[in-house]
Amino acid sequence: MHAVQEGANSTLDLVRVFEAFLLKHPDTMYRPDIELNLTRASIENKDDARVVLYGEKVLEHSPDDVVTLDKVAQSLVALGRKRERAKGAEVRAGFREHHRRDGAAGGPGSAADSRGA
Repeated sequence: MHAVQEGANSTLDLVRVFEAFLLKHPDTMYRPDIELNLTRASIENKDDARVVLYGEKVLEHSPDDVVTLDKVAQSLVALGRKRERAKGAEVRAGFREHHRRDGAAGGPGSAADSRGA
């Protein structure tokens, strides 16, 4: 109960306190309730990674929890999009670097290439 009182200020504090509690007491009988509260707080905090982490654990013992199932599914999609955007940014940066080097080295389409034609 003390942990809940410590985290009563915000959902971010609640997550911090409950995670610390679970680290100290991983086999607590309150784990399912704590994981449910962590899932709800993570939804409110828009923390997709934690929604998936704790939501999947909630679904293990409450597979009929359609609200959690929906939120976990949405978070998985959002995380996939973030990974795809990051990968796309890496590809674009590599593409720019490749073309910058080709242009400076006289590769196809560079100023040096067009002078020699």
